Amino acid sequence: MQVLSSRSATAPGVSFRVLLQLGDASLIPDAGLYDTAEYDTATYGAIGDAYMRDVSEYVEAFETENGRQEYTSRFRSGKAIITMDNTTGVWTPAGGGQLPGFLRLRPGRICQIFIDTPDSTVQIYEGFVSTVEDRHDETNLTTRIRCLDLMGYSAPVANTVEQPPQGGGELSWQRIQRINEHEFTPAPRLDIRAFNDDEFTTMNSTTMAADALSLLQITADSEGGGVWMTPEGSMAFSSLSYFRDKAAGPVEWHIGEMNVGVYRLSRSEWSVQRIVNETHFARTGGSEVVASNSGSIGVYGRRTFRRLDLETNDEQRVTDLGQRIVENLANDRVQVPGLTLLPTNADEYLVAATAAIGDKVRVTVQTIHGWSYTVLTQIFGISHSVNASMWTTSFLLDDTEVVQQGAYTTGYSDGYDV
Repeated sequence: MQVLSSRSATAPGVSFRVLLQLGDASLIPDAGLYDTAEYDTATYGAIGDAYMRDVSEYVEAFETENGRQEYTSRFRSGKAIITMDNTTGVWTPAGGGQLPGFLRLRPGRICQIFIDTPDSTVQIYEGFVSTVEDRHDETNLTTRIRCLDLMGYSAPVANTVEQPPQGGGELSWQRIQRINEHEFTPAPRLDIRAFNDDEFTTMNSTTMAADALSLLQITADSEGGGVWMTPEGSMAFSSLSYFRDKAAGPVEWHIGEMNVGVYRLSRSEWSVQRIVNETHFARTGGSEVVASNSGSIGVYGRRTFRRLDLETNDEQRVTDLGQRIVENLANDRVQVPGLTLLPTNADEYLVAATAAIGDKVRVTVQTIHGWSYTVLTQIFGISHSVNASMWTTSFLLDDTEVVQQGAYTTGYSDGYDV
């Protein structure tokens, strides 16, 4: 199998770089090896001689993914899989790391991926090495490096000592910040996604007696927003209204039209599985609040969604969350839940690299028989796949915040509504 630097899967002037943190240090300060046995003290080792190195010359393929599947699901931790040429054994610490040229990679080190175009450099992934796996067959010696972003890497980090309850009344973004400062040294930069500072809910007290990922996700659920890691390694936290406000704004990307002309449509669907017409929501220590749409129940039967563990102390926020889901999901419509871009020039590669979670997208579906239609939707998941012959970028799409009209609304540009 060829390394990517010896082929051209990209357009002229477009290239990639994969950087890994290498060196002798057993622990990397200021960057990423969180010792679960030393959770409460955030102990780190000596600085050592760790450094970032461009290892693109060894890369045979890589894949990245980040985002969430649909409106009512949580954001997943971002992942990357990098396949390396290991013909000379540079990735294998056999014999105490005495093989010639051993590059001293180990789990816990930082990994970064960039795309370079003639006009800009864009980072598309940052995470930490979780597994280094050698693969030997009759023709190839390769090493597969699996990486997780901070949210995935921190999943086993758990506070085993319950603390006195504190933080009652703090805003949800302040809770996220406090979790980060308590869990990680240094805390990741918090990228707050909101159009107004007064959008955030207030929280119950917490003992912090849970793993880091669970604490972050229940806070995001209670806010009604989301928490995810950006490609640059910051932690994004959105307010309840952030994605709706983005959906009400201008279209940021035109796919099938001006920004990207070449793509492979994954599918379109019109599914009862996406319908929710009754919700049961409650905060811890509060009363259950029920929201429903009787018209939808009469057509599709009762399709229920429950959350009875929210940590907000605001009863109105509990009501708003349940009502919002019913308003958005009580009726069916045609959706384009995902598509794959096939960029062919530097401008299209730049779209693939810079499109972000929450961006509003206009997708024009052109068929081989001459008819077409257009949907407005939002990006909620992004993945890249690169091998020796092709570079593709796939989006998970959801129009829940974009289309809020009557029953059977399709979201088509001609206003089709039965």
